[in-house]
Amino acid sequence: MTPVALAWVVAPSIVAFVLLLGARPRRAGEGKALPLALALAYVVGHFGLSGVDWAPTDVTQWMPHLAAVGLVWALLAPRGRWLVAIVASAVAAWIVLRPLAARLSAWELSGALVLAAAALVTLSQVLRFALAGQRPASAAFAVTLAGSVIAAACAASGTLVVGEFGGMVAAACGGLGVAALLSRRAMRFETVAPVLATLLWGVIALTFVYAEMRGPVLGILSLVPLALALPKAARLRRRLPLQLVGTALLGAVALWRALVPLTPSVAPATSSDEASDIDYGYQ
Repeated sequence: MTPVALAWVVAPSIVAFVLLLGARPRRAGEGKALPLALALAYVVGHFGLSGVDWAPTDVTQWMPHLAAVGLVWALLAPRGRWLVAIVASAVAAWIVLRPLAARLSAWELSGALVLAAAALVTLSQVLRFALAGQRPASAAFAVTLAGSVIAAACAASGTLVVGEFGGMVAAACGGLGVAALLSRRAMRFETVAPVLATLLWGVIALTFVYAEMRGPVLGILSLVPLALALPKAARLRRRLPLQLVGTALLGAVALWRALVPLTPSVAPATSSDEASDIDYGYQ
């Protein structure tokens, strides 16, 4: 990673910090300030590192669009939580998996889309549960650590560029944490869950589908959001059905990845310098 790339990976922390501290101190607006700060901070870092491309042919360059999907999800969630979640997750799944349309049968692609969308909804709900009621600064720093672990795993799986995107998410959460420490306003950090889940899911999905991430690594990463919920272990046991669904979903995703062969032509770049030279089949 070059110094310039490192600077852009860290930049979202500053953007998120400034946006959250500069938000109007209205209690009703707190639910919008956090997801907006996270989404915009990530987009700034992404465009700074990879450039602006509103209709890219590189699947990794659709991450800003995922941030936009997550932001719309977060802003509309109070009006129809489950309906918005299903629609947003379906759009996100199509963005990430569309390059496989030419390589998979309609049945295989449909199954992959359903699994991917269900995984995103599950991740969002787990994060919302884990972050609810926590102090904003503590929640932000915990998510920063979780995002750093996910970014490192993606980079180690053979795609540094996606790892850099994960680092931007972690950096932005760190900026939110510092701003929350300095601010005396009440904040509900769980409102950031849709944006956070969409970005982290996008990073993991890109690495799992298009790179060399194996099932065991995915299994370990799936425990990261659950680890955030450990302080609420007593309440977590009451949501056993959700955990069983999540476990079954993970197994189904790993099985799909093992049974559906993917051609090397869709493997992502190993660094941000190489990303612009590779065609990911997104047309």
